[in-house]
Amino acid sequence: MKAVIIILYSSLILFLGCKPDLNVGHGKIIPPPTRNTIVLLDLSDRITNSGQIARDTDIILRLYNVFLETQKKNLYFNSKDKFRVVIAKQENQFQENELLALQNKLKVDMENVPISQKVKIKKSTPEFMNLVKEVYEKALLLGTSASHFPGADIQGYFMEGFPNDYVKNAENYLFVITDGYQYVKGAPYKKIDNWVNVVDLNGTNVMVMEMDPVKGDLINMTNAWSKWLQKMNAGKFETINKTAISNLETKIRSLIPTITDIGSKPGIVKNTTIQTHNQSPANKIWYNQQERKLLALKNGTDDLYCTTEITNLLIELSSYQGTTISQDKMEELEGQFSSVASNCQVK
Repeated sequence: MKAVIIILYSSLILFLGCKPDLNVGHGKIIPPPTRNTIVLLDLSDRITNSGQIARDTDIILRLYNVFLETQKKNLYFNSKDKFRVVIAKQENQFQENELLALQNKLKVDMENVPISQKVKIKKSTPEFMNLVKEVYEKALLLGTSASHFPGADIQGYFMEGFPNDYVKNAENYLFVITDGYQYVKGAPYKKIDNWVNVVDLNGTNVMVMEMDPVKGDLINMTNAWSKWLQKMNAGKFETINKTAISNLETKIRSLIPTITDIGSKPGIVKNTTIQTHNQSPANKIWYNQQERKLLALKNGTDDLYCTTEITNLLIELSSYQGTTISQDKMEELEGQFSSVASNCQVK
């Protein structure tokens, strides 16, 4: 009799799990929220500074990886998320709209990707990052000195571009990669002022990264950005000076909350009883060995494809930290690691 009741109860749960707005017990079946991530690039004279382009591309890579992780957690076909990289215009820059044409390729809209193609997004990083690299290469064709760069019109994007990129009924995130100085037509480029409100951000979460004020400008710059974003109804916002990239990733992940645990199915009520397993000593040794190998491999190559693939493997490996890993899974992961290692020899 108990077996019949259990089967009937399980069948009821599966049936209700297919209907998105029904209450089940104390929970509610809710589809994953749509996330709209916008990355705004300041391609002014800041990109001529030593190492700045490498930092920018690393930040974009980490943002894109967070986006891809979310797609995996949503099982890809459930997702309607969007990710795009946009460029703040500069006066008399980017002739023949070459950069704008590239910008149009730097966007992913999961809602418009056919279901049969959605899972392929997990392998899109190399192609996406090569387009990012091409953007910076073309931007540098303007010259190598500050005089060749009029200044990025960040306010112009907020006023004209953001309203088109904003998505209603979604979680909107705007990451601005800039030195913090705003170009205002007719005003000195390096002047920090009370900028005029140009848009209603409608609760969009904003992070301004890579701010690099000259000596004496730090407090004024931080206050100017904070007041400006607050007056335009930003949600959570943070302004961050240049810091270690690892620190930036921590802040990015604190701004964008985790939707679900890896392996869970959005839209289905889960058992709230959490089962944990202590990682065996042998598993822990294996995990640490693999992590060290991947980190050594990543530190020994400057190839964009290899760096991207190794970063993705590190992310996948981290999902098994603290868990019991089967021998079959270890062998499967080692096979993936060996394949990348054979194609990305340390230079």
